[in-house]
Amino acid sequence: MKPLISLIDRPGTMVFTRHGYSSVFLLAPISHSFILLIKKTNMEIEVFTLADFAQDNNSKLTIVGTFDAIQARQFPVAHPACSIACRLRFGAKEAGEHDFRLRLIDAEGKELIQPVEGNISIGTPPNGQFSSVNIVINFNQLKFEKPGRYSFELYIDGDWTSGLPLFLNQVI
Repeated sequence: MKPLISLIDRPGTMVFTRHGYSSVFLLAPISHSFILLIKKTNMEIEVFTLADFAQDNNSKLTIVGTFDAIQARQFPVAHPACSIACRLRFGAKEAGEHDFRLRLIDAEGKELIQPVEGNISIGTPPNGQFSSVNIVINFNQLKFEKPGRYSFELYIDGDWTSGLPLFLNQVI
C-alpha cells in the first residue's frame, strides 16, 4: 500500500491504533518542512508467542505452556522442543497472497537458524469483516551457544511486524 503524504512543521514519530487500523508516522526533513509518511495496515496480530506445544486444528489454535526464558546449568544448550504460535487477522481489503518470514537472532543480530519462510493466502472474508490465519512452527533441538537475549522476529510482506524476546539464563 502506498504511503499517504502530508506536510507538518516539526519532527517526531507517532504510532497509534484505532478501529483496527495501525498507523506509523515517520517524519523526514525536507528543506524547512517535514514530510509525514503514513503506512496503514489492517493486519493485526492476535497471538504471537513461544510455547512448549502449539497446533492448528481446523483454524482452532491450541497453545500449551507459553514462556520467554530458558534456564540452563551450562552452555551450549539444546532446547528439546518448542513452537511459535501466531494468529493474524486480515481486513477485507487485504485478501490475496502474503509472505511471512520468521528469524531467530541473537543479541548481535546473527541468525541462529535458517529463516522460516512461507506464503499465506487470504480469501475474501465470509463475514465481510476479516479473515484469520494461524501459523504454527515447531522446532526441535534449538541450540544456544551462550546465555543472553535472543529474539524471534516476524516479517509480513517483507516488513518487520513483531519481535518476541527469549532469555537464556545460566543457573548455578
